[in-house]
Amino acid sequence: MDLWHSIRQKWEQEGLPAPPGVIVEALSAFERGYSVALPHAMRGYFEATNGNGGMDRDFYTFWPLEEMKPVREELVDPIHTDRFDYPDCYLFADYLLWCWAYAIHLTGDAETNGPIYLVGGETPVVVAATFLEFMQKYAADPDSLMTGISRKKNNLPQRIFDAFGVDQLSLEFDGLNSVEEEDR
Repeated sequence: MDLWHSIRQKWEQEGLPAPPGVIVEALSAFERGYSVALPHAMRGYFEATNGNGGMDRDFYTFWPLEEMKPVREELVDPIHTDRFDYPDCYLFADYLLWCWAYAIHLTGDAETNGPIYLVGGETPVVVAATFLEFMQKYAADPDSLMTGISRKKNNLPQRIFDAFGVDQLSLEFDGLNSVEEEDR
């Protein structure tokens, strides 16, 4: 079983609808519309499944092709001062209802495998060199994709606090307490 089908099977076992893949014409229309070429691995992924249809048990949501867009088009709220820090990068997934998201750098060449950035941290962070590497990390250990995000309580970007109009947020997730104690 290839990587795309094993990931799709994981989502289906979690009760997610995991929509069927998109047709080649839809991929070509996306590429023409943005004057980019999807790397072969990303095309293969979208041919196998069009996102995961909702948040999975690891809190990731993989967007359908029709929701994939440039970072600058998604981050339109004034709190996103990093809106232009990701040129030619396209969002394709998010974590925990957009605490942060993931974007791929696309060019006009399908042979170019652009890096994957974590969008929403203090600075742009590369979490994988290619889309294939990103998905392999996701399949093996989804938490490995949190590079650049501190797991300490209350160490989120200031704009998150500003958006909710609070000075601090107290986060309590399973497993965080042991990480926090190690950091003290």
